[in-house]
Amino acid sequence: MPKYYISFGQSHVHSKGGKTFDKDCLGEVEANNAEEAHTLAMMIFDEVFYNVYTEEDLKRAGFMDFFPRGIIKA
Repeated sequence: MPKYYISFGQSHVHSKGGKTFDKDCLGEVEANNAEEAHTLAMMIFDEVFYNVYTEEDLKRAGFMDFFPRGIIKA
């Protein structure tokens, strides 16, 4: 199943299952498509997040520089 990555705004901080998700990391979800990933993110993060990215987005030069804490499985 494809993986999608969720980013969070500058002031969006979530604590889920002992994990902290914030502006310095990406949350990882598995979904059949981007629409399903968005729906999952809405449920997991109480409708408060910034964007959904694909694995292709992560391959862009410098993209991960914005997320020093890396990827955390949601």
